[in-house]
Amino acid sequence: MLTACAAAPSPASLTASVPQDQAAEREPYRLRVGDQVRLIVYEEPQFGQEYRVAEDGRVSLPLLGFVDAEGMTVAEFARTIEEALSRTLINEPKVSVEVVGFLPVYVLGEVAAPGAYPYQPDMTLHAAVAAAGGFAPRARRGTVMVRRAGQATEEAVPIAPGAAVAPGDTVRVTSRLF
Repeated sequence: MLTACAAAPSPASLTASVPQDQAAEREPYRLRVGDQVRLIVYEEPQFGQEYRVAEDGRVSLPLLGFVDAEGMTVAEFARTIEEALSRTLINEPKVSVEVVGFLPVYVLGEVAAPGAYPYQPDMTLHAAVAAAGGFAPRARRGTVMVRRAGQATEEAVPIAPGAAVAPGDTVRVTSRLF
């Protein structure tokens, strides 16, 4: 019984075996054109609605007009709104912002059901392919082509644990020769 305990890996060896990209914290999500956000201002129900980030990267808010959002984290966007409200309308506003709708992830090529699939936070290439019904029989399973949202070219990306996709990305699974 004691030999089984002695053979167990130490916590340090378990930590060392985690791939570098998984162990590191991910960057906070930055708002993109097409995202839908829910805005709540404490004790100000007229602001408590959902808004979409428009093509110009801004959100149109009642009484404030257009507020830049694209490229900001949710916390940065909330602070921007708090500052705008405190300059014009409300003393010490408390603002909460959450993303309630992301652009979809598009999965094409050698999968069971190509199409657009809802993005989930921390979605991986494995999850995107699984959402599309998994690999088709002739799919190349080691590498996929990914076109990041807003870019014109694709890049070959190995399918590895933790390989992330982002809202609006297009994942194309190519076919193998045999």
